[in-house]
Amino acid sequence: MKQSLSIILAFITINAFSQEPAKIFTSDIDNFWVAYDSIQKTDDFSKKLNFINKLYIEKGSEGLKAFMELRDYNDSLYVKLIDGYPKFWNSVRPNTFSIKNKSNEFNKAFKNFKRLYPQLKNAEMYFIIGGLRSGGTTFGNMILIGAEIATANPTTDVSEFRNDWLKNVFQGNPSTILFP
Repeated sequence: MKQSLSIILAFITINAFSQEPAKIFTSDIDNFWVAYDSIQKTDDFSKKLNFINKLYIEKGSEGLKAFMELRDYNDSLYVKLIDGYPKFWNSVRPNTFSIKNKSNEFNKAFKNFKRLYPQLKNAEMYFIIGGLRSGGTTFGNMILIGAEIATANPTTDVSEFRNDWLKNVFQGNPSTILFP
C-alpha cells in the first residue's frame, strides 16, 4: 500500500491542471531485459557496453533519458550493476514485467483522485530500470519510476548487496500489493 500511495502521490505532485489520465510507458523494461540477456552471453566488457547502449539506452524513452541525466546513470554503471548483482536481477525480473499488467489500475486510481482533485493535470508515467540509486522522481510532466526498486519486495534476493540502505529498502518495501 505504501508503494502504491507513493506512486499516486507522485501523480498529485506533478499533476496540477488537466482532464486526461496519465500515459504510462513500460517499453524500457522490455528493452532492459533484452540488453540484460545479451550481456549474459559475453565476458567482453566492450561488448557488454555495446549491448546496453544499442538495446537499452539508444532505444530508451524520453523518460529513461531524463532519469539517466537526473541520476547520472551511464552505460558503465548499468554493466557493473548487471555483472555485480545477478541474484538480485533474477529475483526482481518477474516483478518488473508485472508493471505492464497494472496500467488499468494506475489509471483507475488516477481517475479516483481526479474526482477528489478535479484540477489534476495530465502526466506521463515512465517505468524504467534504473541504476539502483532512486525509486523515482518527477521532471516536468513526467513521473519517472525506477522499476528495479519500486517492484522489489521482501522476497527479492539482496544477498549480494554490501549497502545496507538497499537491503533495508527492499526488505521494507510492501510492493507485493501492486507487484505480487
